[in-house]
Amino acid sequence: MKTTDEVLDLAIQAEKDSIRYYEKLAQETRLAKTREVAQRLIKEEKTHIEALQNMRDA
Repeated sequence: MKTTDEVLDLAIQAEKDSIRYYEKLAQETRLAKTREVAQRLIKEEKTHIEALQNMRDA
């Protein structure tokens, strides 16, 4: 069984993986709307990371 910190670390890593995916999508797309959505999702994922880190560090 994983500890709470281990689960939170896994969640943080998943958020980081999502950011990398959205960054690649934003770079490679030719569609401005897709780029905008990807950039918005990157910002959202970063807020998730911050929240998860705060939970882990509490």
